[in-house]
Amino acid sequence: MDDFPEKRKDARQNYFSPVVYSAQDLEFREYILDISGGGVFIKTRHLLPPGTEINLVIPFPNASYLSLLGVVVRSGEKGIAVQFHKDDLKLIEEVRAQVQSLRLLEQ
Repeated sequence: MDDFPEKRKDARQNYFSPVVYSAQDLEFREYILDISGGGVFIKTRHLLPPGTEINLVIPFPNASYLSLLGVVVRSGEKGIAVQFHKDDLKLIEEVRAQVQSLRLLEQ
């Protein structure tokens, strides 16, 4: 039995992609392992504490890039989980549309 019930509103999609993000006046180049309309999981050894705000630039297959704000919600030996800020609903809808197109590409 899973001790951690699913809290996600949006389903995760596997998505191995480079990502550039910055936090605390530092810039990092790492890889996304999965994405949803609500956030991403980034494989990194540069662990940031939960609550850290970050800026992300995420590339998508159609050659578009989205620049988002997020906050680290979990940090562990495999990387960091980042939740997108919900302030810009139009941007969140664009992320959801991109994730949906990733699902269609995978089929």
